Amino acid sequence: MAIGYLEQEGMMEDIPYAIVDSGWIGTIQQSLQRLVQTKQIEKRLMGYYFGLYEIPKAAEQEKYRAYYFMTKRQIRRKVKFSNCLFETICSSENGMTLGYVEQEEMYQALESTKKNPNKVLLKKNEKILLDYLNYYLVERKEDSVNISEAILSKLMGNPKWFEVELFGNWLFCDDVLELQMQTVAANLSDEEIKNQRFLNKWLILCGIKKGKIRESAWIEGSIVKNKKNIKKNLFHAKIYKYFVYMRKAIKR
Repeated sequence: MAIGYLEQEGMMEDIPYAIVDSGWIGTIQQSLQRLVQTKQIEKRLMGYYFGLYEIPKAAEQEKYRAYYFMTKRQIRRKVKFSNCLFETICSSENGMTLGYVEQEEMYQALESTKKNPNKVLLKKNEKILLDYLNYYLVERKEDSVNISEAILSKLMGNPKWFEVELFGNWLFCDDVLELQMQTVAANLSDEEIKNQRFLNKWLILCGIKKGKIRESAWIEGSIVKNKKNIKKNLFHAKIYKYFVYMRKAIKR
């Protein structure tokens, strides 16, 4: 059914095309490539992403392009970025596509009846984002990546209270079926935030120290929500992220 839908929509035609996605690990491009190859079509898909933390093993690096950060580079941007918050506030109001069905000799996407819980807020934001885009297209006084970094690094990596109040209670879920929604900035206790500090977290994950790690989709938002030792806890969150991304860059 999926292959039939892609063929119907023109993906098997002998024309140049690419996919555009928010990104992170590039697996959707790999999956589509495999589906196209079932029709003995050897065309290599190009993928354009907002950011890429990783790409699939044995993938052709030149076929994966990113706007904001790439796998080994732009570590500072990654540290001050939250892909979970990005997906929460820059998303579609539609429900998740669960599969494909054939109806009246046409393939149709089977969409979940459960719509995006942030639908009303997303509609409000859409107009603001379009107004901003139109303004940028007229002005173009600065490179768009630098503008994006100036905005996103402050909002995501060092948020103010009013920003957390505005975005922190939006609902997020990393489950494909969206069965376990949670606020993007989880309400963490003092102890849970202390366990997120670099040394404590490392010792707990290694089993050396007792404790429980409760994750937050936007840890910086959770720290500001807690209102205690904000600067210190944000510093520790950055240190841990630097360690993770530098370690990954070295391993590659």
